[in-house]
Amino acid sequence: MTTHYAGTEEARREILHRFDTNLEIIYGYVTEISRGLNRSLDMAGLNILPVDEIFAAWSPDGHLSEDFFRNKLAFVALLNFPVTTLEERLRYGPEWTAEQWAAARLAQFFGERIPADITRSIADAASRAAGTRPDTPFIHTIW
Repeated sequence: MTTHYAGTEEARREILHRFDTNLEIIYGYVTEISRGLNRSLDMAGLNILPVDEIFAAWSPDGHLSEDFFRNKLAFVALLNFPVTTLEERLRYGPEWTAEQWAAARLAQFFGERIPADITRSIADAASRAAGTRPDTPFIHTIW
Protein backbone atom coordinates (compact mmCIF):
# COMPACT_ATOMS: atom_id res chain seq x y z
CA MET A 1 0.00 0.00 0.00
CA THR A 2 1.30 3.46 -0.88
CA THR A 3 -0.96 5.53 1.36
CA HIS A 4 1.89 7.13 3.28
CA TYR A 5 4.47 7.32 0.52
CA ALA A 6 5.09 10.86 -0.72
CA GLY A 7 5.49 10.38 -4.45
CA THR A 8 6.22 14.01 -5.22
CA GLU A 9 8.45 16.67 -3.75
CA GLU A 10 5.39 18.72 -2.81
CA ALA A 11 3.83 15.79 -0.93
CA ARG A 12 7.16 15.10 0.78
CA ARG A 13 7.46 18.76 1.74
CA GLU A 14 3.96 18.72 3.25
CA ILE A 15 4.73 15.61 5.31
CA LEU A 16 8.01 17.12 6.50
CA HIS A 17 6.28 20.34 7.57
CA ARG A 18 3.54 18.40 9.36
CA PHE A 19 6.12 16.38 11.30
CA ASP A 20 8.05 19.56 12.08
CA THR A 21 4.99 21.37 13.40
CA ASN A 22 3.65 18.47 15.42
CA LEU A 23 7.00 17.45 16.94
CA GLU A 24 7.58 21.08 17.93
CA ILE A 25 4.23 21.07 19.73
CA ILE A 26 4.89 17.73 21.43
CA TYR A 27 8.42 18.50 22.57
CA GLY A 28 7.48 22.02 23.59
CA TYR A 29 4.94 20.61 26.03
CA VAL A 30 7.34 17.85 27.14
CA THR A 31 9.89 20.54 27.98
CA GLU A 32 7.28 22.57 29.85
CA ILE A 33 6.17 19.52 31.85
CA SER A 34 9.75 18.52 32.68
CA ARG A 35 10.61 22.04 33.81
CA GLY A 36 7.55 22.13 36.05
CA LEU A 37 8.25 18.73 37.59
CA ASN A 38 11.88 19.66 38.29
CA ARG A 39 11.13 23.12 39.68
CA SER A 40 11.60 22.27 43.35
CA LEU A 41 14.94 20.58 42.60
CA ASP A 42 16.22 23.27 40.26
CA MET A 43 15.28 26.43 42.17
CA ALA A 44 17.15 27.61 45.22
CA GLY A 45 15.04 28.33 48.27
CA LEU A 46 12.32 25.75 47.64
CA ASN A 47 11.71 22.93 50.07
CA ILE A 48 12.56 19.57 48.48
CA LEU A 49 10.25 16.72 49.42
CA PRO A 50 11.14 13.08 48.73
CA VAL A 51 8.24 12.95 46.26
CA ASP A 52 9.88 15.74 44.24
CA GLU A 53 12.75 13.45 43.33
CA ILE A 54 10.31 10.82 42.08
CA PHE A 55 8.51 13.39 39.94
CA ALA A 56 11.85 14.63 38.60
CA ALA A 57 12.89 11.09 37.68
CA TRP A 58 9.75 10.59 35.60
CA SER A 59 10.19 11.43 31.95
CA PRO A 60 7.07 12.47 30.02
CA ASP A 61 8.79 11.48 26.78
CA GLY A 62 10.13 8.18 28.14
CA HIS A 63 8.10 6.09 25.73
CA LEU A 64 7.42 8.64 23.00
CA SER A 65 9.81 7.10 20.47
CA GLU A 66 8.33 3.65 21.05
CA ASP A 67 4.82 5.10 20.69
CA PHE A 68 5.79 6.60 17.32
CA PHE A 69 6.93 3.18 16.12
CA ARG A 70 3.83 1.46 17.47
CA ASN A 71 1.42 3.87 15.81
CA LYS A 72 3.50 3.81 12.58
CA LEU A 73 4.46 7.53 12.47
CA ALA A 74 8.13 6.58 12.66
CA PHE A 75 7.70 4.31 9.67
CA VAL A 76 6.02 7.08 7.67
CA ALA A 77 9.02 9.30 8.33
CA LEU A 78 11.51 6.57 7.45
CA LEU A 79 9.60 5.68 4.28
CA ASN A 80 9.86 9.23 2.97
CA PHE A 81 13.14 10.51 4.40
CA PRO A 82 16.31 8.41 4.24
CA VAL A 83 18.59 8.07 7.24
CA THR A 84 21.96 9.62 6.42
CA THR A 85 25.33 8.77 7.86
CA LEU A 86 27.61 11.26 9.55
CA GLU A 87 29.94 11.00 6.58
CA GLU A 88 27.10 11.88 4.18
CA ARG A 89 26.07 14.87 6.29
CA LEU A 90 29.65 16.12 6.47
CA ARG A 91 30.23 15.63 2.75
CA TYR A 92 26.94 16.88 1.29
CA GLY A 93 25.52 18.91 4.17
CA PRO A 94 27.23 22.21 3.34
CA GLU A 95 25.23 22.26 0.09
CA TRP A 96 21.89 21.27 1.63
CA THR A 97 18.98 23.62 2.10
CA ALA A 98 17.36 24.10 5.50
CA GLU A 99 14.59 21.77 4.33
CA GLN A 100 17.06 19.03 3.39
CA TRP A 101 18.65 19.36 6.81
CA ALA A 102 15.22 19.14 8.45
CA ALA A 103 14.49 15.94 6.51
CA ALA A 104 17.85 14.47 7.55
CA ARG A 105 17.23 15.35 11.21
CA LEU A 106 13.72 13.87 11.09
CA ALA A 107 15.02 10.58 9.70
CA GLN A 108 17.86 10.61 12.23
CA PHE A 109 15.30 11.09 15.02
CA PHE A 110 13.73 7.75 14.05
CA GLY A 111 16.95 6.12 12.85
CA GLU A 112 17.37 4.08 16.00
CA ARG A 113 14.59 2.41 17.90
CA ILE A 114 15.37 2.77 21.60
CA PRO A 115 13.11 0.71 23.88
CA ALA A 116 11.08 2.66 26.41
CA ASP A 117 12.72 0.96 29.41
CA ILE A 118 16.15 2.14 28.22
CA THR A 119 14.87 5.68 27.74
CA ARG A 120 13.42 5.61 31.27
CA SER A 121 16.75 4.36 32.65
CA ILE A 122 18.52 7.27 30.96
CA ALA A 123 16.03 9.71 32.48
CA ASP A 124 16.50 8.14 35.93
CA ALA A 125 20.29 8.44 35.66
CA ALA A 126 20.04 12.06 34.51
CA SER A 127 17.74 12.84 37.44
CA ARG A 128 20.16 11.25 39.92
CA ALA A 129 23.09 13.10 38.34
CA ALA A 130 21.27 16.42 38.63
CA GLY A 131 20.32 15.78 42.26
CA THR A 132 22.39 18.62 43.65
CA ARG A 133 20.71 21.95 44.22
CA PRO A 134 22.23 25.08 42.73
CA ASP A 135 22.97 28.08 44.95
CA THR A 136 21.10 30.32 42.51
CA PRO A 137 17.95 29.80 40.49
CA PHE A 138 18.49 27.44 37.58
CA ILE A 139 17.40 28.42 34.09
CA HIS A 140 16.51 25.55 31.79
CA THR A 141 17.56 25.54 28.18
CA ILE A 142 15.64 23.70 25.50
CA TRP A 143 17.55 20.72 24.11
